[in-house]
Amino acid sequence: MYQTKYKIFDIFILILNLMFIVLSLYNFYFSKILLVTTTIANITLLYKSIKQKSFFIMFFFWFTYIIYLYPYFFFGTQLTPFMHYQNEYIFTLTLIIHSIFLIFFNLFFKEIKHTDDPKKFIKIKDNYLFFIASIVIMIFIIVFGKAGETIFESGEYGKNLTTNFLNLAIYEYYYIFFLLAVKYSDLKKPRLFVIFSISIFYILKNLALGGRIESLQLLLLIFLLFYSHKISSKLFFFGLFIGYYFFDIYGRFRGNPLIIYEGWEWLKPFNFNIDIISNNQTNVFYNGAAFVGLVQDNLFDITFRVKSFFYFILSLFMPSKYIPQEYTLWTAGRNLGVNYGGGGLVSSITYTWLGVFGVILIAIFFAKIFNNYNKNSSKEYVFIYIFMLLSTFPRWFAYSPISAFKLCVYSVIIFWVVDKLEEIFGKTKI
Repeated sequence: MYQTKYKIFDIFILILNLMFIVLSLYNFYFSKILLVTTTIANITLLYKSIKQKSFFIMFFFWFTYIIYLYPYFFFGTQLTPFMHYQNEYIFTLTLIIHSIFLIFFNLFFKEIKHTDDPKKFIKIKDNYLFFIASIVIMIFIIVFGKAGETIFESGEYGKNLTTNFLNLAIYEYYYIFFLLAVKYSDLKKPRLFVIFSISIFYILKNLALGGRIESLQLLLLIFLLFYSHKISSKLFFFGLFIGYYFFDIYGRFRGNPLIIYEGWEWLKPFNFNIDIISNNQTNVFYNGAAFVGLVQDNLFDITFRVKSFFYFILSLFMPSKYIPQEYTLWTAGRNLGVNYGGGGLVSSITYTWLGVFGVILIAIFFAKIFNNYNKNSSKEYVFIYIFMLLSTFPRWFAYSPISAFKLCVYSVIIFWVVDKLEEIFGKTKI
């Protein structure tokens, strides 16, 4: 009966949003109401996930990309310095596309009921050889995965020169071997101490180089595995606020480390400028709007969109350095004279490649995958994929969907390969 009530409400939200989607195409006034109904869809996801705090964090993260749109849609406040596609028509289309993603995700996403320790879905084992091998690879990634100038040396994030090992983006593959180390640690305290100690170095080095998302994602993985099932609600919501505040403040600090000498203004939790709101959320939304605008202007024609999607699929199987950059959405837009930052909502990026059908398809895909969290019968590999999605959503939701289909899938493949190696060496204990 409870699930039936949920389904009826989900269908109601779907119909309500579809109605205002149509009306918004004719009058900008209705886009304001669409923003409200889209917000309700996201709040519904928060309610469905209240029992599993890592899911709640993900949907709260999604929610922030909606809430920052209110100043524009209701008060006309500028959301970003980039103006080329900052207009009512394109922003409304982008909101429509994102609304479609959320309402179809919500329609197929079921309430999360499991409150158990997520580690029970991993086959925890005592294998010193595989544990040490995972630790060695983790250290290798920290030392060689990313190197270069710190933000203190360059004076500003973006100006500091950083390099990747063999020009390969392996730094985020640390999460895979973190998971493997946990699996083969047998959860023994000395081994967990080693894992956490090394991870502190990973986080600190990444922050020093101006990175934010890699540190956040590792913290999300740690929280999922070790705290999501046992932290109290009061402490959780307090920690959620502190975590959001810290990474927001760090975003300002890395842009100009000398800001600490300019007073206390930069420490305000909501450091809004009356004339313009420019932050990660608003810039990511604008980037997606730029892609939508380029499609509407036919600058991203059907030929380019097909080729771009083809090279995206190809990039899943080979390093990105071998992919023609002129077919990536970000480079292509800039080559056409459109200025924007990095990232873009997964809904807008998918729309650029596959249209509305693709937006609906990817929303259903993610919902169906996440629903497996409720199934005790799901295999370890399925949970590994879900754990990686729950840890890397800041990347695949707001920057590029590639991590959902490359890093996360590679994690499953590596776990499978290690399982096969264990069949050969599994009895070896040192």
